[in-house]
Amino acid sequence: MGKPHTKGRRPRRRAPKNAGLGGLGLIFLLAVCIIAYNKLGPQESAQAPDAVSSVALPEGDTTLEDGLQVYFLDVGQGDSELIRIPAEGDYFNVLLDTGEYEYADGLTDYLRELGVERIDALICSHPHTDHMGCMARIVQRFDIGSIYMPLVPEDQTPTTSAYEALLDRVLEKNLVITQLCAGTVIDCPAGAEFQVVAPQKEDVWEEMNDYSAVIRLVYGETTFLFPGDAEADSEEEILDAGYEVSADVLKVGHHGSSTSTSESGESAEASDSGDANAEAIANRTETQTIVLNWFTWTGSPNGLDRIEEKMNELTIPELNLAVEMQVTDFASRSQQLTLAISGGEQLDIINTNGLGYNVGIANGYYWNLEEDNLLSTYGSGIIETMGMDDIDACRDSEGILYGLPQQKENGQGRYSLAVVTEDLKAAEEYMDLVPDYDSPCWEVNGLTDIVTIVKALKEARPDKDAFCPSSLYSWTDIDILGDSFGVLGDYGTGDIVSMFDDDSYLETVNAMHDLYNSGCINPNALTDTTAAATQVEAGTLCSYVTNYKPNSKVQETNLCGGNDITVVKGGEDFAMSGTVSGNWAITINTDDPVAAMQYLNFMYTSSEWNTLYNWGEEGVDFNVVDGTAQFVENAEYNHAMQWTAPGQFQTYPEYGNSTDLWDQYDEFNTNAIKSDAYAFMFDQTPVRNEYTALNNVYQQYQKSIEFGAVDPAPALEEMKAALDAAGYQKYLDEKQAQYTAWKEANGNA
Repeated sequence: MGKPHTKGRRPRRRAPKNAGLGGLGLIFLLAVCIIAYNKLGPQESAQAPDAVSSVALPEGDTTLEDGLQVYFLDVGQGDSELIRIPAEGDYFNVLLDTGEYEYADGLTDYLRELGVERIDALICSHPHTDHMGCMARIVQRFDIGSIYMPLVPEDQTPTTSAYEALLDRVLEKNLVITQLCAGTVIDCPAGAEFQVVAPQKEDVWEEMNDYSAVIRLVYGETTFLFPGDAEADSEEEILDAGYEVSADVLKVGHHGSSTSTSESGESAEASDSGDANAEAIANRTETQTIVLNWFTWTGSPNGLDRIEEKMNELTIPELNLAVEMQVTDFASRSQQLTLAISGGEQLDIINTNGLGYNVGIANGYYWNLEEDNLLSTYGSGIIETMGMDDIDACRDSEGILYGLPQQKENGQGRYSLAVVTEDLKAAEEYMDLVPDYDSPCWEVNGLTDIVTIVKALKEARPDKDAFCPSSLYSWTDIDILGDSFGVLGDYGTGDIVSMFDDDSYLETVNAMHDLYNSGCINPNALTDTTAAATQVEAGTLCSYVTNYKPNSKVQETNLCGGNDITVVKGGEDFAMSGTVSGNWAITINTDDPVAAMQYLNFMYTSSEWNTLYNWGEEGVDFNVVDGTAQFVENAEYNHAMQWTAPGQFQTYPEYGNSTDLWDQYDEFNTNAIKSDAYAFMFDQTPVRNEYTALNNVYQQYQKSIEFGAVDPAPALEEMKAALDAAGYQKYLDEKQAQYTAWKEANGNA
C-alpha cells in the first residue's frame, strides 16, 4: 500500500458523543449551485438559488441561525455537500467533496455568499475527480482546519493533475492529510458526531469506488448517511461488520448508480441483539489477538511468554481473544509508543504511564471509550468495579472519556523519603530524631526533618550517595494540574499561580541547594538516568524521593532488590488532579474497539487474570502464604509493577503486607486531602505551541535548579524571563480560564 498523500499524517482527537438536540432544532437545506463554464476560460458564475426546501424537527422552533445546515450542492455528475454545525458564535464548516475542476469558481462564490471563510474539515470521500477535481483550488482559497482522505493502494493511486495539484496545495499550506477509514474521527463540535464506517483499514478492493469513505452524521437524534461511491461489496462489508447505518436522510450512493445503495443497505436498521457481548464473541470465527502494551523499569520480564499462554487459557474460551504482551522499559517508553502509534502499528490497549494520559489525548492517540456506547455495552464490569465517580475523573476538559482508572491508591504522602534501613540506623547518632521502624511509615515534621535525615546519612555513609532527587513537586504542597506551568498551592486550593513563585516550591529548591552544597547530592545525578532503586540495590545510594501509600515499605523493599527500606513522610496525604487518571486506554490503532473493550473488561474483573499479571503462575513464580502472594526464590516472572494492574484489588496483596491491605487503601483514599481540582483536566490544545516552548525552557533549567546545583534565586529569575518570552502568561491565563469554567460547570465556583 502506498502512502503518497498521508506523509506525516497525525492522529486526530476523537469527537465527543452527541449531546442531544435540547432546545436546538435542525434545518436541512437543499441548495442548487448552477455553474457556467467555457473551455476557453471560466465565465461569471450564475447565482445559486436559495434553499428550495427545509425540514424542521418537531420539537422546538427552528431558525437558520440556530440549527444544523446541510447543503447538497449541484456540481453536475459529481458530489459536494456542505455541512454547517452550530458552534460558539459561528458555524463549524465541513465540506465533503467538491466536484470537478470546472466548478471551482461557482463553489467558491457560493460558499462565500453563505459567509464561509474557513473550512474546518475538508473531506475527500475518494480521489476521483468528480469528487475532488477542484479541491486544490478550495484549499488554495480558504483557510483549512483539517483534511481527510482514504488511503488507496499504490497501483491505484491517481495520476490526475487534480490529485497532484491537491497534494501540492496541501504541502504549500503545511497541512497534514489524515487517513480516512472506519473508526477515523472527524473533529467537530459537541452535539454532532461523524461516524466513519468504511473503508476498513485493511481493505483491498479492485475498484477505487469501494475505497470511498462512508460517513454517518449524527446530530442530536437526527442522522444523515453519505456513502460516496461505495458499491455493493463495500456496503455488504459494512453490514457484516455490524455498523449502524440507519439514517433519516440518505444521500444515494454513486450518483444513484445501480451498483450502490443496495437493497440490504437500504433496509438495514439498528437491532437490539439482546446480548451484544455474546453476539460479538459469536461473530469471531477465529481467535483474535489483542496487543497489550505496559511497562516495567527494566523492560520485558522473564517468563512473559508463559504468562501469556496462561492468560490465553482464560480468555480464549471466554472471549475467543488471545493477548500479545509488549513490555517496554520506562525510560524509552514515550518515544517507543509515539513511534508505534504514529506509525500505525497494531496497538490495542496500553498503560498510559510514561507516555502521559494528557499528552496522548492532546495528540489524538486514544479511542473515545463512550463512542457507540462502547463502555456501557462491552465494559459494564469496569463500571461495576471502578464506579462512575473515579471513571468520570478521567474525562478531558470537554467531558470525553479516553481512559480508565485502576484500582490503586488515589493519593500520595507528600515529602516522602525512602531510606535504606541499615543506613538510617547508622545515621541515628548524627541526628536528634528517633526513627520509627515499626509503623508503615515514620512520620516527621516536614521538609526540615527530611533535610536533617539526609545530612545525617551523609555523615554516616560517606562512601555512598546520601540522596537522589527526582520529581520535585512531591516535596511541595502543590497540585501541578497536569504539568508544571500553572499550579494550585496549599494542597490544591485558591487560584492558579506560577509554580516558580509558590512558597513550598521555593523552600524546596533552596533545601536542594543546601543538600547539594553539603555533598549529599552527587553532581552526576544531573546526567545519570539510572533508577534510584537500582542504585540502592548496587549499594551506592542511601535514600531517594518516593510517594507514601499504605504498602510503600514492602513495595520499595522489593524494588530495591530486597534491601529493607524505611519510608519517611513529612507531609499530608494528598489526592491531586490526575491522581485518578486514565491509566489504561484503547488506542486509535486498534482494528476492533469492541474486542479491545471486551478484553479490557476481563482485565478489570478477573481475579485469575490479575493474579497472573501481578504474581505469575502459582507454584512456579509464587505461593499463597497467609492470604498474600510470596514470590519463590529466584522467581522467573517478577516485574515489581503490581501497582499497575487494572484490577489490583481482585488479587492477593504482596507478602509482608496485611491481608486487609485493600481496606487500608480504601481508608487512605477516603482520608487523603482532595485538591479542589481533583477531577479537573487541562486541555493544552489552545496553547500547545506555548507548552512546547515553555517545556523546552524548563528542561534547560530544571535539573540544575531542582537538583540543587545552582543558586536558585538568580537561576529562577533567568528561567522566568525565558518563560515569559515563550508565552508563559498566555498559558497561565488559559489554564485559569479553563479551571474557572470547570468550577462553574461543576458548581464549585
